[in-house]
Order: sequence, then structure tokens, then C-alpha cells
Amino acid sequence: MYLTLKQCANLASINVSTARFYKDRYLQYFTTQGEGKTTKFEQDSTVEILCLIKASYAKGYDHDQITEVLDRRYGVNVTDLVTQEADNSTETMQQCLIEVFKEEISRLEDKIDSLASCSDERDKRIMENIRLIQEQNSKTWWQRIRGK
Repeated sequence: MYLTLKQCANLASINVSTARFYKDRYLQYFTTQGEGKTTKFEQDSTVEILCLIKASYAKGYDHDQITEVLDRRYGVNVTDLVTQEADNSTETMQQCLIEVFKEEISRLEDKIDSLASCSDERDKRIMENIRLIQEQNSKTWWQRIRGK
């Protein structure tokens, strides 16, 4: 089934502008029908490719590395992918999404560790300042004036 790029982007949970960017950069991997504003994209292969590109960018791959991944997986054209079973493409899309979620979880765990480390350092500084204030307050007024 052929859909618009917007419909494929929604199925892949990607912003339409991002899908357009991916389409412009990796057009040779998409199976299309029609031209211009009437261009339609093969649903299963387009959603799978969009997910794969999204996951690759999430892993930090650059344009050349993503092109290599797409070349290895699809060659220059994905017409043979159209004939695959729907279950296979759904499974591939699920694997792609799982990979994206794992990367996001890993990134969030790293951020939590970083925030915990920052809060520990902040707590130590606060406790040190409290200790200094308590020492200043425990001195008599003449000790404070003399600076002892």
C-alpha cells in the first residue's frame, strides 16, 4: 500500500519535517509512486527505513555511516522489500523501535548518573558552608572582630 510521507512519518513516530529531511538525503532507498505533490511511498519499506535512519542518528552515526547501513541492507533500491511478508517488516520495525528505546533509556540513565553526581557535589558544598556559618556564629563578638 502506498501512503503520503506524512502518513508514513506518523506510523514511524517521526516529525514530518524530519521525515522530509530523511527523504531528501536518502531518496534512492525509498520506493515511490508518482511525482511532485502526488508522490506516494510504499508503506512498509518507508516506515522501516525511517525507523532505521532515526535509530542510526540516535546512535550518533553520520551521513556516510547511515548510507553504508542502508546500502548493506537495501542496496540502491528497495523494490525487493515490497514483496516481503508483512509480519517480517512489522518485526523489523518493532526491533528498530526497541533499539531506539534502549538507546534513549541508556541516555537517560547516563543523565541521571550525571545529575546524581552533581547533586552530591552541591550537597557537600552546602554542608561545608553550613559548617563555616555555624563556626562563625559560635564565636563571640570580639573573636569575630579579631578574626580568630
